[in-house]
Amino acid sequence: MSAAKKHLVVSILLMSTALLLSSCAGDPQKAKVKYLASGQKYMKKGQYASAVIEYRNALKLDPRFVDAYYQLAQADLAQHDWRAAYDSLEKAIALDPNRLDARVDRGRLYLAGRQFKQAEDEANFVLQRDPKNVGAYQLLGAALISEQKPDAALAAFSKIAELTPNDASTYVNMALVEISLRRLPEAEQHLKQAIQVNPKSVQANIDLANFYHLQGKLPEAQQVLQAATQNSPDGIPLYLDWGKYAVQRRENRRSRRHPRQAAQPTAKVRRSRHFDRRLLRPAQQLGKGP
Repeated sequence: MSAAKKHLVVSILLMSTALLLSSCAGDPQKAKVKYLASGQKYMKKGQYASAVIEYRNALKLDPRFVDAYYQLAQADLAQHDWRAAYDSLEKAIALDPNRLDARVDRGRLYLAGRQFKQAEDEANFVLQRDPKNVGAYQLLGAALISEQKPDAALAAFSKIAELTPNDASTYVNMALVEISLRRLPEAEQHLKQAIQVNPKSVQANIDLANFYHLQGKLPEAQQVLQAATQNSPDGIPLYLDWGKYAVQRRENRRSRRHPRQAAQPTAKVRRSRHFDRRLLRPAQQLGKGP
């Protein structure tokens, strides 16, 4: 953006601020609400820096405006300003300890900072007051996995499945935990459930295919992807994985017919063995034990 355009944007923003101040000069309560609403409009447009200015204007009028602190945190999160977001959430919670959405967001920041016990405590605080809070259960499950407590994490994810039975990602998370516990039949069942509730989920289909691939079941993996491409014609990753497994199956058949040729795999075959390890990594990490 040129200097002239930047100057124009700043001028317009300052003019809108001045108009708000003049129209609501006699009523700070109305003015702060208008600033908050203006910030929300900027958020919807993806103009996060402008939203931050509006929320801060609201806080100048009312330094104890909890909603403004929370929305300011959302704008900071959208800009990946984690420190500022954490500070805003801290202030919101200090003013209103029962602001549960702020606590869930702060717990997520704890999780990202590898402060797993604090994240778990935050989730439990929310669930004691709102036993059906899905976000808190997701936070709890993730924290428990990170603390090497797979059975407890599975219980948390199972509760999410009860509350939101049509969320495919929950069944995938349950499958990952089952893999860490070496309970492969249960993991397979959960992955199939994920596809059952959302047949068009590209990631769920790829996860099940990779699950079979890890066990050397290439025909099953290819079958899953073949069916998935019919449900999701635009799912390009499905076609790529399907082709990858088809190449490997052909090479496996060649190796059985010509063992000597199989001793030196081609670069193409080596690339085909570089499959998505999304399932393998969690299984390794979670299987290490405390």
